[in-house]
Amino acid sequence: MEQVAEISEKQEIEILNAGIEDAKYVDENFKKFSREHEGKIIAVKNKSIIASADTIDELVEKIRAKKLDPRTVYIRSFPPKDLIFIL
Repeated sequence: MEQVAEISEKQEIEILNAGIEDAKYVDENFKKFSREHEGKIIAVKNKSIIASADTIDELVEKIRAKKLDPRTVYIRSFPPKDLIFIL
């Protein structure tokens, strides 16, 4: 099992604040990103898409390949347009 590095409270707050900014960035560009990344999962860091994949496992692998901790990256999925959710 992979060892997970400890995160200080200060680092945790910084990660959360960065995630909020990245979430706003994705929301502001939602239409564009949903067209460009339909059916994909994206990873965003510092208001930039750093990876895109079909599965979360593939995305996490790409994030780690960039020497980043997946806990510090905002992740968002864009389902296919023809997908129907039944609630």
